Amino acid sequence: MTIDSTALINEISLIAGKQKRPGYTMNAEIYFDTTVVNVIRVANLLRYNDYVGAYAEEWTVDLVINTGLYNTYLIDNADKLKINLIIVMQLPGEDPVITKLNMRAFPKNTDDSRVKQNRTADLNQAAVGEMEITTYQFHLLDIAVEQMRTMQTGGNYPVTSASSVLSVLLGGSGSMLDLPLEQKPQAPQIVEPDTQVVKNLVSVKQGTSLCDLAGYLQQHYGLYNTRIGSFYHNRTWYVWPLYNTKRFELARSTLTLINVPADRFPEIETSYETRGTSTVVLLTGNAKFEDSSNRQQYNDGNGTRTIRASAMSGDEGRVVDSGEVLLKRSETNTEIKTNERRNGVDFVPTTNEVTDNTARVLSRTATVNGTTAQFTWQSSNPDLVYPGMPVKLLYLKGNKVVQRYGVVTAFESNYQLARPGLMDRGMLCRSAITVFISNTDDEYNTSL
Repeated sequence: MTIDSTALINEISLIAGKQKRPGYTMNAEIYFDTTVVNVIRVANLLRYNDYVGAYAEEWTVDLVINTGLYNTYLIDNADKLKINLIIVMQLPGEDPVITKLNMRAFPKNTDDSRVKQNRTADLNQAAVGEMEITTYQFHLLDIAVEQMRTMQTGGNYPVTSASSVLSVLLGGSGSMLDLPLEQKPQAPQIVEPDTQVVKNLVSVKQGTSLCDLAGYLQQHYGLYNTRIGSFYHNRTWYVWPLYNTKRFELARSTLTLINVPADRFPEIETSYETRGTSTVVLLTGNAKFEDSSNRQQYNDGNGTRTIRASAMSGDEGRVVDSGEVLLKRSETNTEIKTNERRNGVDFVPTTNEVTDNTARVLSRTATVNGTTAQFTWQSSNPDLVYPGMPVKLLYLKGNKVVQRYGVVTAFESNYQLARPGLMDRGMLCRSAITVFISNTDDEYNTSL
């Protein structure tokens, strides 16, 4: 059975037939103090979002700059360079979407290859302009992230929950940044925690990094049963259950991925459609898939056991029978089995940890019932994806269409020149979407 014989072909034809490939143009200028260095062209831009192992986006840009200017001005001031980057996204027949970014710039090449005459302080621009041009690579950093990564927090907060402390401290971080209002963080987007137990005291150790605050509270008090994700994106802190694959029907903004054979619709003009706050994407490039859940359940278990701290310090689970004190394991232990293995061989190891932090205990097996996959999104629009975005994947299995639910765990985008000519500025974007998806197939619901 081919995809042309399924209900998905109607969705594919509806999206692909619109002929609205997004095009991009970029302009940039690098400056320090009152000196502005002209950038001839933006040749390439790479954006990488690792929602599992990082807390902010990594930017790498290739800029065509006069070699004399680079050697004379930028190398000597590498520690205080900033960049104004303007990205214009244009869809045929629609108004352009303009994004203006002000970021810190770090030159990757810091070799000083100048000869003596290029160090002259009064070197005039006319002479520089007669020299060669070269493509230089810069790493970029959000100015807000640059300041927040140095910020530390801590304190004692009575009669409250860990989620409330997280919301207050992240929400108040913007007021402490030396930035204009349009660059300061907005209110954090925090997904409803799995546990909101009010504690007599929530204590955050002094010196805790603000960027690691969510992880600290997850480790010591618990917020989500499937680990925690925390990422700063587009002026907003996002906090969510990292590997929760059951949020699709509850989220306001979602991503539906339709996996299409790479040789069926190669390099189509239009690869996505926005429907309200949700997005449907045609995956027409190559895909990678790795299912390590079976091996992981064998090695790490499909469940866990641990002793509750409250049972050790009080009378919880204690029963006196004929003068003998007995402990009821069901009341003193936290015992969780995440699934029933089909081969009947379950492994639910006991840890040597004593804790009431059930969220942290459950998080140890958060990935045993899912798999990681990576898909290519051609002619993409990266602005439509945010950290922890819930996903529904549709694909053909045998003679029927099935669906799996998941969450975005990484997102990488590469803006490249459409043509290599020196004066051409038009760019196209291609993205790689990495998702963690459940390894359970559901029947396809024709309503996207």
